[in-house]
Order: sequence, then structure tokens, then C-alpha cells
Amino acid sequence: MEEALADADGVTREAGSNSNDLGMSGGAEADGTGETKGIGGIGKSSGARDGEDGVDTGDKQEDEVRAHVDIKDCADPVGTSELDPDAISRALDRYAGRLQRCYENQLEVDSEASGKAVIQFTIGKAGRVTRSRVQTRSVGGGVGECVVNTIRRIRFQKPKGGTVTVQKSFVFQAGE
Repeated sequence: MEEALADADGVTREAGSNSNDLGMSGGAEADGTGETKGIGGIGKSSGARDGEDGVDTGDKQEDEVRAHVDIKDCADPVGTSELDPDAISRALDRYAGRLQRCYENQLEVDSEASGKAVIQFTIGKAGRVTRSRVQTRSVGGGVGECVVNTIRRIRFQKPKGGTVTVQKSFVFQAGE
């Protein structure tokens, strides 16, 4: 214990004290009597009493972050089956709020962030995304990866006859 506390400021060991197996120390004359207190008997410190009415945080208010996400078609769906492009757009529109949050999170870090991310994803036979990746991106942070992860959660219509690969462009710009 002496070795562990050797460089600690404000910790001293009195001459004549000895340590027991619990790492506690006491004087050689200690008789083991004294007063114990439970957690309820400790009471509040003066700082806690001063803060009983709460802490004054001032008048600062959080700025509202506004963002706009525009989902654009880049290419017709391709694959071994058919899936209505409007059905794909409707499914993406249902998740527009989550896609917008991807960008808003970046705006909180960098209020000047804007750009686009092109995402390519494959819709499997069951209507679930089997692959998705960021193809290109010009917006900072993890916006593209967030969009990819959001798209992976979307349940699309089942393609007729196989799988469909889709490429979508997401344009991110700060709103007024």
C-alpha cells in the first residue's frame, strides 16, 4: 500500500500506525471502540444544502437544428427481378425522419456541413436489405454510414423473381 500511495499528494502515514488485512490503518493504541454511521446518518454537506432548490443554469437556450434531406433517384433498379421504383421511394419516405436525424447529428458538430451521399443497396427476395454501402459521399462525419444503417432496417416490397440493387442519392443541406 505504501508503494501504491508513494506519489499521492495529501496522503500520509503516521508513525506507529499499523495496517490490517483490509488495507485500513489505525494507531497502535487503538482499542476498536468508536462511533459508526450509516449512509443516512451522514447528512448533507453545506454545498448540498445550498443546492436544495436546484442549480441555476442561466438563460441559455439550445439552438434548434434544421435540416433538409432530398432523396433523388440515381439509376433504375437493376437485378434479376422487378420492383416498382415508386414503392422503393415510398419505403424510403417512411424513414425520412431517421435519415434527417443522421444529418442533424452532424450539424450539431459542424453547422456548415452539407453535401450528398450516394448509397447502393440490394433488396433480397423477402424485401429485406441484404447489402448496403456508401458509394460516394461529400457530407462529413458519419452521415453516410448512418444512412446505410437506416436503410438496412427498412422493409421493402418483395421483388418479383429475385433481388434488386438500387442506387439512391441523398442531398443534405441546412434549412432556414
